Amino acid sequence: MSDRKLRILVAKPGLDGHDRGAKVVARALADAGYEVVYTGLHQTPDMIAAAAVQVHGGYGYTKDFAVERYLRDVRVTRIYEGTSEVQRIVIARKVLDTVKERA
Repeated sequence: MSDRKLRILVAKPGLDGHDRGAKVVARALADAGYEVVYTGLHQTPDMIAAAAVQVHGGYGYTKDFAVERYLRDVRVTRIYEGTSEVQRIVIARKVLDTVKERA
């Protein structure tokens, strides 16, 4: 068995402004002997996936680890968000045209 410690990434996605739970988990894992990488507050899924790939090093890009799939999924989600942004613009233009017609 290897003497290397298991490295665990702890991240706090979202905008709620507190990370108490993540810090408690990180401290408990560190006390149990694990190497903990804490990314901090207000992390986007893209930032968390990129940090996970960095933790894995070159192996993060191989299909042997799930991290590669997470990074791919996050990037696809970002593409989908772009599509919804275009839809919002189209809807906003339609609403503004309707308002102008009624004025």
